[in-house]
Amino acid sequence: MKTGSTSARSARVCCVRPAAPRAFRNSAPKAVAIDFALRLLGMPPADAKCCLTYINYSKRMISLPEHSSMRRTCRGVLLFALAMSGCTTTNRPLPDAARSMSLIDYVQSLRRETSTLLDTVVTQITTPTTEQADYRAWGDHWCPRHVEVHSTNDAVRKVAEFCGMAGGWFQEPYCRSSTGPERILFYAQFQRGVDYCQGAAATVAVQIVEPKPGMSASAGYLAKLHELGYRSRDEAKLAQTVQRRTQEEAQAKEQERLAQELPLLRTRGTRVCNRQNGTLFVGYVEDISGPKIQVGIHEAYVNAGSSGRGIRNPSYKPENVWDFPEHWYVCE
Repeated sequence: MKTGSTSARSARVCCVRPAAPRAFRNSAPKAVAIDFALRLLGMPPADAKCCLTYINYSKRMISLPEHSSMRRTCRGVLLFALAMSGCTTTNRPLPDAARSMSLIDYVQSLRRETSTLLDTVVTQITTPTTEQADYRAWGDHWCPRHVEVHSTNDAVRKVAEFCGMAGGWFQEPYCRSSTGPERILFYAQFQRGVDYCQGAAATVAVQIVEPKPGMSASAGYLAKLHELGYRSRDEAKLAQTVQRRTQEEAQAKEQERLAQELPLLRTRGTRVCNRQNGTLFVGYVEDISGPKIQVGIHEAYVNAGSSGRGIRNPSYKPENVWDFPEHWYVCE
């Protein structure tokens, strides 16, 4: 154990043992919270360093002889950091889904009850619910630290339970009515792969749209669902049919083009073009060997798009490539 001291005016002795107490080992969230608390208090770097030592090794392992006020401050930082880092969880009773008529109200209650005391102060400032004539919409995120709900999957499970009690089955993001799958009881899309809780807890982020009572078939609610990507089974089948027909027409048009251009594409001296990822390559057929042609590319244009030449790339260096003629077309 080492001791050290400075002048009498600012005497401070930080006595440290080799190992930290078990409660603070491998605790990145607490370290982040402690650092934030120290910054929030505006503590000078030298004092903050000694205060961190006090927090990490406890009062029994540190001596601050002339700074009893600092000891009190450090203990306050510790308590603040413990609450902020979520080292404790809550086990308050969860809201009863059977007693709620609104998913938004239920999830907002779930958000409040699965947060710790300090989180609750923050979660009181929630995103307001959007009220429309036919539906309600709400979206927000929180950091659950409940013994039963502490992840996105836990929140999804609770929403699925709510959907079942409402007479439907949940396949994210839609709760479909058991009596008619085309009837959407609500929309609930969870966002994954985000961290708004700074690693202190798992982030739950959700966007909800639900119809007002008796409005599940209203034009405004259905229009909002379509805006979010919903398609009925008939609409999905129609979209697939249109997509397939469009692909078939495009393939037929390409076969017609090749039938007309292939003889020229296999002729030396033909000026040919190729578009790749917004770049237009221009060159001439130099040679033919088996199924491939050799193209001497001498120009490249960027931002070409699906039509038009774009802007010439002055740094492009001419090159010769062997490729299938089907990948090229006769330049105009």
